[in-house]
Amino acid sequence: MLTVFSSVRRVRNKKLRCASSGAIYTPVNREKPTRRPARESVERGSRVVERVLTATLRELARIGYGALSIEEVAAAAGVNKTTVYRRWPTRAALVRAALDSVSEQVTCNPNTGSLRADLLSTARSIIAFASSPEGHSVISMVFAEGMEPELARIASSLRREHDAVPKAMIEAAVKRGELAKGADALLLMETLFGSIVHRMFLTQQPVDGAFLARLIDLLLLGAAGKSRGERVRRPARHSAMSATARKR
Repeated sequence: MLTVFSSVRRVRNKKLRCASSGAIYTPVNREKPTRRPARESVERGSRVVERVLTATLRELARIGYGALSIEEVAAAAGVNKTTVYRRWPTRAALVRAALDSVSEQVTCNPNTGSLRADLLSTARSIIAFASSPEGHSVISMVFAEGMEPELARIASSLRREHDAVPKAMIEAAVKRGELAKGADALLLMETLFGSIVHRMFLTQQPVDGAFLARLIDLLLLGAAGKSRGERVRRPARHSAMSATARKR
């Protein structure tokens, strides 16, 4: 009880001293500041990351890798530059994260049980990626300025990380007896990706189901050799016609 009266007396005396000096007395709020729930903070952080990486891809398409700066990316994303530097301290780290975020759209692992169906599913993923704003930005940048040495190292590093997906696809096809051992998985995927991108961006021809069917037939025919670099055997009918032509 005495403690309560002592506290009240101290507060009253402090008010009187402040009043006599003309100062305003404001009691100090001793309550602890409220913290944001962890889930809300994580969601907000994810949205910031998405905005920054999207802005990075757009700036890459607009000005290229050589002129890209973290300050411009931060301004385009509507965040403070320190927010970007805290997560990605260098331009290379930022671009690597941006490219990695979209490479997952291409390196799918359909695992349908058929190599032809797997390649068709992968081809559709490539088309969807190349048609998206992010994919269009990346491909346009590469066509516009080529691959600078630093950017080439980033792309090579990402490719090594994602090589496991096409290799697993080819290994599964070999186990099913669809391909012979020694098939070059990376060459197969590079040819598939390059053919689609060439048709979409350079010749600007439709990439429809009929084209994909012809392309995959061609890839499977070329990968049908027993070992890497082996020529595909010609059909017997074609060989007989060639022999007749030579006799003439």
